[in-house]
Amino acid sequence: QRLLEFDDDREGMVPPLLTSKDIRFEEAVQLEAEGAFQEAADIYRELLTEDWEDSDVHYNLGNCLSEQLRYRESLRHYREAILYDSLF
Repeated sequence: QRLLEFDDDREGMVPPLLTSKDIRFEEAVQLEAEGAFQEAADIYRELLTEDWEDSDVHYNLGNCLSEQLRYRESLRHYREAILYDSLF
């Protein structure tokens, strides 16, 4: 799973304000870490309705689906993650 990364090494830097999308993403990551894969997947799907090209959301949704043994669906989202971010 991928988390939002913030550069907090610079002295005096103020971390960016979190958007409601960021908060929902972090909520889904937490649910995923707790093993609540279906609940996390539901949030990731909700986030994709706002931004289909978000590779992090596709990747994490793929992980949730894989944990639920839904491999065909997970592969689709892994492919979408690669499509929108070739570094995946």
